[in-house]
Amino acid sequence: MKIKRIISLIIVQMLCVFMLAGCSGNAQQAQGEGVALVGEQIISVEDAKKTVVFTIEEEDVTLDEMYLYYIQYLFNNKVTAEQMNDAKKAELDSTVVSQMMVDTVEYLLALQMEELEVTDEDLAESQKGAENFYNFFGEGTLANYGIDKATVEELFRKQTYVAAVTNKAIEDLSKSNLEQYEEEYKDLNFHSITYALFPSIAYDEEGNKVSDEAGNNVSLSESEMKQQLAKAQELQKRAASGEKTMEELIEEYGVSHCSGVERNYEGAYAKELNDVVKALNEGDVSEVITMDAGYMVARMDKKNDQEYKDYMISYAAQQMAQSLLPKMQEKWAEQAGLDKVVVDEKTVSAIDAKAICGEMKMKGLY
Repeated sequence: MKIKRIISLIIVQMLCVFMLAGCSGNAQQAQGEGVALVGEQIISVEDAKKTVVFTIEEEDVTLDEMYLYYIQYLFNNKVTAEQMNDAKKAELDSTVVSQMMVDTVEYLLALQMEELEVTDEDLAESQKGAENFYNFFGEGTLANYGIDKATVEELFRKQTYVAAVTNKAIEDLSKSNLEQYEEEYKDLNFHSITYALFPSIAYDEEGNKVSDEAGNNVSLSESEMKQQLAKAQELQKRAASGEKTMEELIEEYGVSHCSGVERNYEGAYAKELNDVVKALNEGDVSEVITMDAGYMVARMDKKNDQEYKDYMISYAAQQMAQSLLPKMQEKWAEQAGLDKVVVDEKTVSAIDAKAICGEMKMKGLY
């Protein structure tokens, strides 16, 4: 079974953060009746917990959990009732079911991993997120869809374990790729420079590039470039003499919008800049460098930035891990036999997503 990770419905990581931002003011608006509509059928909180949508191993996923995922998706994407046509509903059903299956597999995997670390602090944050979620939507609104506080708390708890499994997988994959990037980067010498650039294109007062009607950058005239060169030469002399720091001069000459700090490796630039950077020692200020982008003056802050090199190696390994994660998740799904899981399609298709959208909008939830 190929896993569809079109959306991220990890409630602990996304909605918990949103709720902690102080968005509980709508809770009083979200009061309703203690039943949920499934097509034309009325279902109580108790019945929603008994209605099994699918089972993986011995873990039942019930209708109250599914409604919680639907609400999460619709809320995060601000889906309106007008947008919820048949095609959109079919896509939504497939996406939510797929995501719930993936999360269930990862939760079951978490329970089997002895080395997985989920701390009391993690679980306390999960509990806090669940409370914020519950207060935001309100007891009445959630009960309309068969969801009580216990359902919210349990799903947040499970998602804490799901997040831990994902993070552990990325960490392990990163470690396994670290040696590759240590070898790839071993001969590269990273540095850190502060540079001032007097650009060859126009910027407005807010520091934004000026464009013509065709959307192209507006180049400075020959006379304007002579002025830029004179300013660059003046800044260079003042920086080299120690009159002011590069940071102070960049601010004084008004080129902050196109100047800054560059951390990279020798050989990463155009030849004219590479040659200058290679020749600089720590604390040195370069002569004015003529480039297509304009006139630059650079100060070498760190000639051998091992800390940044280590960071880049770790970052490259982590990026590789992120790209490999879906393959690992597909392997987990295959081992769990997701392709053989039977879903109660009738119950899923009967969920009235359009009604949920309309209710959330009517109650001011978005």
